[in-house]
Amino acid sequence: MQNTLIKIPMISNYNTVNRIVNSFYKYHLPNFNYLPKKLCFDEFRSVKECFGAISFVFCDAESHKIIDILEDRRLNQLRNYFSKYSQKAKISSHYMLTSIKTYIKYLAYIKNSLNYPFSNGPIEGINNKIKVMRGSHLDTKVFTI
Repeated sequence: MQNTLIKIPMISNYNTVNRIVNSFYKYHLPNFNYLPKKLCFDEFRSVKECFGAISFVFCDAESHKIIDILEDRRLNQLRNYFSKYSQKAKISSHYMLTSIKTYIKYLAYIKNSLNYPFSNGPIEGINNKIKVMRGSHLDTKVFTI
């Protein structure tokens, strides 16, 4: 990317590009001494250059501000990343701890679900169709499933 930027008129050298990129990077560094009380997190298919192919994003559940995006969502990578946060920050994020405890509680079931080719995808699809049908029939007096 930097080589491409250098070819653009008005951007003369690598040092200029590097300084600009670093200034944005420093602005978005996470504060490892703070986590919001409520977090939202999810994973998404990332770009080919990312090591893990599936990335992890999390944000403040109340302000919706992105806290960080990790290029690898594998458990060991998440452990390494969150170990950087202070104990006080981790304790303050009550809902994240609850989610992690729930994950640990059901880990055996999650592993079991990965060992078999069964999926709840078909029932999720049916549920989605029901929701769509209900939404399109809100103005009717009678609707039965």
